[in-house]
Amino acid sequence: MDAEAGVAAKIRVLVAEDNDDLRRVLAALFDAEPDLECVGRVATPEQVLPLAREVQPDVVVLDLLLEGGSSMHVIRELQAAVPGAKVVMYSGYGSDITARESKRRGASAFVVKSGDFDPLLATIRQVVRK
Repeated sequence: MDAEAGVAAKIRVLVAEDNDDLRRVLAALFDAEPDLECVGRVATPEQVLPLAREVQPDVVVLDLLLEGGSSMHVIRELQAAVPGAKVVMYSGYGSDITARESKRRGASAFVVKSGDFDPLLATIRQVVRK
């Protein structure tokens, strides 16, 4: 809570998604929520760490497959680069193996992409409260 303003700080979210349209939709979705704020958008694994260091997000919504390949290796690197940032893997591939592997590597949660964004929004809020 910001003592001077008397309001809670917004949850700062970085979007790492290779689909340009979905990247824009997610940014707009987060910015439309009263308690969320999109602080950056990237499309490749190589762009995630530099921007995360710069903007210091609370949560990184990380697509499993970004331009150039898997983003699994980015999870641990993110945690070292931005201690305290939570990683929410967001993927169209909803296998239990993939979800377990992402969590083993340090992701806070795994959300399967669907037409409904409510599970993603709820998960972002939940991982920040933990």
